[in-house]
Amino acid sequence: QDESADRDKFLEIGIESLEEFGETVDKLHSMYDLERFIGEQERLQKRVPELEEEIRRLKPREDQLLEQAKTNEKKISDLQASLESAVEEHGTCNNTIEALNLRLTSLQDEIEKLKSKVTVQAKTLVKA
Repeated sequence: QDESADRDKFLEIGIESLEEFGETVDKLHSMYDLERFIGEQERLQKRVPELEEEIRRLKPREDQLLEQAKTNEKKISDLQASLESAVEEHGTCNNTIEALNLRLTSLQDEIEKLKSKVTVQAKTLVKA
């Protein structure tokens, strides 16, 4: 019986030791994660001034590009206005051309009528 009790006691001590070992491993793991987190935070804090400097360095270029974009938008707006004006003018020219073509056709008809009259009169004069 003593052997059985000793074995039970030994198992109990072993289980407690394993539980303590597991807790110690968990603590070490937490410490490792915390150390990694702190290291990453320090690295990022060192990076912030570099990024701020990069932003300051790029700011004039950003301003230049924004100004260029405004200029290009103005040019596009002007070109669109010119195009609209040209389209309107083209429409007016087409209407004028169409009116002139109608007038030309009308004049050609009148010329043909006059030619016929002149021909008839010439024939009349020749007969006389």
